[in-house]
Amino acid sequence: MGWQGERLSRAWVPAPRWWMSPWSATLLAVSLLLPPAAGLSVTQEPANLTEGGNVTLTPQGIPDSFIMNCGWFRGETTDRANRIFIYYPPPSPRGQINGAANTGRERRVPTCSLRISDLMLNYSGVYTVVVTLASAAPAKASVKIAVSEHFISTDHAAVIGLALGILAAAALIGGLLYYFLRVRGRSDPSSTQAVSAYSIYENISPSGQVKAEGSLDSNHTTYQALQHGDRAVYDRLKW
Repeated sequence: MGWQGERLSRAWVPAPRWWMSPWSATLLAVSLLLPPAAGLSVTQEPANLTEGGNVTLTPQGIPDSFIMNCGWFRGETTDRANRIFIYYPPPSPRGQINGAANTGRERRVPTCSLRISDLMLNYSGVYTVVVTLASAAPAKASVKIAVSEHFISTDHAAVIGLALGILAAAALIGGLLYYFLRVRGRSDPSSTQAVSAYSIYENISPSGQVKAEGSLDSNHTTYQALQHGDRAVYDRLKW
């Protein structure tokens, strides 16, 4: 009796079901493949931002193949007025649609990253991305960036100051040298005049004719050119 009761109780234990419908298998596979929406995050590159630089904000944690669309917003809220752009990946023909908060310095880089160029101080703040998935609730993540003023480090300032000092000293020395040579040339024209007088009278004979080139200059030819005195002048002086 005890054995029969044990056998009967075992007979009523339902066997496990190792089969399921095709739809159940498909849903299970999709649920296993879809990433959790809570895994969405945003990375910032570079970490330190200065005025006039660039920054790229990239969503992390969700594969691109699961993204139906993504939108970037300035601030923590996702109002239409704060929308920078919304992007629909292919095969959607809609592509990227800019919003009211797009200043022209924001653009999308693959796939749903936000790149901001020529940063200004008022670009500091919170930026939010919303990613719509194929079969899950939209995922949302925010990041806060801080843009600091552009400044020159002490080492760079010292090098620039030294270079400017050298250039200024070189310009001053060059100016003084030019002024000294110019003033001295005006105040001491003897050498120039001597050369000019020599060149004028060098080849002119006492008779006023130009001396032939290659002729010899001697005292003999000079005395020959002298005119004799008029005797009548001396006779008149005697009277």
